[in-house]
Amino acid sequence: MAETEGREVGFAVDEEGWVVGAYLVGDAKAPTAVVLAADAAGWRAPGVRRFARKLARDGVLVATPDLWRGDTWHGDPSPSKRGGAAFDQWAKEHPAELAAKDMASVVTALRERGATRVACVGVGWGAGAAAAALLSGQPGVDGAIDAGAIACPLGVSVKTLARAMGGTAPCVLVWGGGDAIGAAARRAAEEEAGVE
Repeated sequence: MAETEGREVGFAVDEEGWVVGAYLVGDAKAPTAVVLAADAAGWRAPGVRRFARKLARDGVLVATPDLWRGDTWHGDPSPSKRGGAAFDQWAKEHPAELAAKDMASVVTALRERGATRVACVGVGWGAGAAAAALLSGQPGVDGAIDAGAIACPLGVSVKTLARAMGGTAPCVLVWGGGDAIGAAARRAAEEEAGVE
């Protein structure tokens, strides 16, 4: 039975017993699951939960983990206004590699619950976690991702995006419209890929 409102759950993510919270919505018995890597505003942001519910309408189970471990960015949510020392410090304390490791633990737990296919969707600051997760293993194995989507990537190098796009798991990259940061990154990625 599909869950339409969602609920908060916990996933154990490391040997020390760290449990990361997550918003879970959709069909708990679905063979396909999606891990949504939220932007800096985090897993409890109303827009993130609304997006998770929309994804779940397609009959999948959606898990939106707290990849920032309770320390979401509470400054101006506009990506174009995230400059400055405060956000830079927050970003240093929330590396994509740690978030990707937590995502892998969530993927493993979803597979143990019966998911045979697991995709990831990374949005904004969560795009770095999705890219790192896409590069972390072979699709269909343990905590590895089978397919991914990266939307409006922030804080991700063009080289990392290019590697994620050319990895073993299929991945789609969607750039933001009026976002000056995204536009500059898109131009750099296109130049590196030789797109005219």
